[in-house]
Amino acid sequence: MKYFIFILFVILLFHKNDSLCLWEQDEAAYAGFAYTMVETGDYTIPDFEWSWPHRKPPLHFWLIAASYSIFGYNEFATRVPSVLAILVSLLLLYYFSKRLYSERIATWTAFVFMGSLLIPVYGKISMTDATLLMCFTGSYFSIQSYIQSKHIKWLFYLFVFTSMGGLTKGPPIFITTFGALGLSFIFGKERKTFFTLLMVCILSLTPFLAWALLTWRQDQGQFINWWIDWYILKRTSGTIYGQTGFIGYYFLVLVVCFFPWILFIPKVLNTMLKDFLLKNKSSHFFFQFSWIICGWLFYELIKSKLPSYAFAVIPLWSLYIAQAVMSFKENPSRIILNYAKGLGILFILIGIGILIVKDKIPFENFQTTALVLSLFFSSFGLIYLLHSKIKFPQNRLPELALAYAFGLNFIAWSIALPAFETTRRFPKLIAEKIIALNYKPKHVFFSADYSMSSLPVYLSWAGYTYQTAPRDNYELVTFDSLRYSKNNLFMLQRRNYHHLDEMPDSFKLTPIYGWISDRGKVDTFFIAERKGFKTSLP
Repeated sequence: MKYFIFILFVILLFHKNDSLCLWEQDEAAYAGFAYTMVETGDYTIPDFEWSWPHRKPPLHFWLIAASYSIFGYNEFATRVPSVLAILVSLLLLYYFSKRLYSERIATWTAFVFMGSLLIPVYGKISMTDATLLMCFTGSYFSIQSYIQSKHIKWLFYLFVFTSMGGLTKGPPIFITTFGALGLSFIFGKERKTFFTLLMVCILSLTPFLAWALLTWRQDQGQFINWWIDWYILKRTSGTIYGQTGFIGYYFLVLVVCFFPWILFIPKVLNTMLKDFLLKNKSSHFFFQFSWIICGWLFYELIKSKLPSYAFAVIPLWSLYIAQAVMSFKENPSRIILNYAKGLGILFILIGIGILIVKDKIPFENFQTTALVLSLFFSSFGLIYLLHSKIKFPQNRLPELALAYAFGLNFIAWSIALPAFETTRRFPKLIAEKIIALNYKPKHVFFSADYSMSSLPVYLSWAGYTYQTAPRDNYELVTFDSLRYSKNNLFMLQRRNYHHLDEMPDSFKLTPIYGWISDRGKVDTFFIAERKGFKTSLP
């Protein structure tokens, strides 16, 4: 059964990755960074149009660039590294859980991980978070394995995974590993062991510092100073773009991530508390809770918040839920069985609610999606509600949770998200219309920073170059370019339309009206072709 589940998970991760357009803004920005690296040969400082806030250490972009060299420039290639990172995380989780605990625990830990709601999302959207999760998983279990056996190979693996994490996103992995090992060294019993691990983590800073030095030599410190200010100082002392939340935010994120297993979360919290209160804690448990403090609770206290900040504890949550599942299967708890009935009622209400609001959702093709989702939630609701009366084995609720998770994920990526694609693909539509004009030379002038990173990505993949009016003087530069420059192909927003009014006979206009997904609004853009300029069309 576990091999069948694994195959389904692989299919889910790759499903539709070649047909869904790039997500604004992070995924598109990362695709642009990798494209620039391949085309320029500069693999040090990430750079791409309209993407400056998303610049990070380069490992994830290197992986996308490597994928481009194999599969070419496309959405599928952009997402391959994230898919592989999630699969490697899964294999690490299974291997180490089997080595440190048992095969049964390892199997259910893998099932819980695969049967989550957020893990496939980060595998199917090319974000740095999937790569970072792989590094967190490898680092945590390498430390636990060294605590158990003291074999030097685990120090090597710790160095590799922590170094990779630093080159992926910088501080998060160092905050968690240094913090957890530091607490264990100060308050734990095996100080020599934790001192050795701390020294390895200090050495793992070397690749990150070497990259930082290369960037410094290239631009005299401009990029690294910006990066420290943007990603460390501003995010620890305040918020960026309003990315904040309440204390308990990350607990809610973890509940949403493992929502299919929500029946077992009270048992998880109870077990965590009991483990924490145990006297004469072993180094294994002490480090485990130090990891929870530095990888989860620390982020609850800072103002800046994003869902992936606390990903370090996902392997631990998978393991705890797996233990709760096994306990239930051996001795079905009456409390959990009663919770199941309540969950069934909730699912039925969700199914009814979807039918009520489906006509109020303005997106095209949503009706079919709403009916499928309503049927799905109602069916599982009835099973949960009536499981004790339909001869459903009571200790099979974990298998039901796994089926629910896979079903909901396949509906989301096969039906729901494709239904929104016509609306969401607005930047790609603009690029396709520009490309269809087949202008020579392939060059377009943008009247402003439209903050749609996928637009220049798609144009770049098709061999186009582009120029954006300087941020400090959009209006004057746009007007002068329309009147005097040799550019023959322009793209303008509605707010620049008055410039075209002043030159009504000079341009052929193609208006494009659509919804900008990351801004949650509609807007009108104009492709302006200078009249009298001959394209390569017959």
